[in-house]
Amino acid sequence: MLQEEKVKIGKGTIRDEDTKYSHPTYGMIKVSRLTGNFSNQLFGTEVDHSSCMEITIGKCELTQSLGRNWYYMQDKLTQVRLSATQYAEMISNPNTEGVPCTIGYTKGEGRFKYVPHSTQIEYALEQVNGLADNMISKTSKAQKEAVDLLSQKGTLKKADKEKLINLIDGMTRELHDGLPFYTSQVKKHGERMVMEAKTDAEAMVTAVQTKLGSAILQNPEKLQLLLENK
Repeated sequence: MLQEEKVKIGKGTIRDEDTKYSHPTYGMIKVSRLTGNFSNQLFGTEVDHSSCMEITIGKCELTQSLGRNWYYMQDKLTQVRLSATQYAEMISNPNTEGVPCTIGYTKGEGRFKYVPHSTQIEYALEQVNGLADNMISKTSKAQKEAVDLLSQKGTLKKADKEKLINLIDGMTRELHDGLPFYTSQVKKHGERMVMEAKTDAEAMVTAVQTKLGSAILQNPEKLQLLLENK
């Protein structure tokens, strides 16, 4: 059941003729671009990023003055960070389950320090190593059984021949089914990492171009200095 609360109305903090409004549904959201080294600091991405997007959501207080509304974030509720790729996916793919993000702060629990987990490549290597260990164990066992069968006097029985064939088929099948799958996953993940790194680089270049363009527009006289020979 939805709770219904009245809007709190008070006088402005700067001028008495201003009116201040607050309500639990009044919120404010802010997006910032942060630059720096974000290696192993963002959840859901395994690329070393030089920038990220930070979203802050908080409660908002409105001050209504003559001819203008002033919005102030009063109480920060949560703060999350996304890579450039995650941010683009979030905006361009609505009505989905969402994209991973890194929660850095919540009002009830405070700030968090991100703790990374195993990467996809590390996980795949662990699986390949496990597969190799398993294959070594099975191969040693199969070798012993094959030696015992071939060491028997007389000709091999039909059942013994079938057993040898099954031993070889089992090892071949496991190698054929296991290794290609893991190597394909590593390749697939590597391609995604390249795409993420490219997107991060493009976002960084765009941010620098925007900042330079803004600086030149605000200081047109400096453009002449950039064009001079000296």
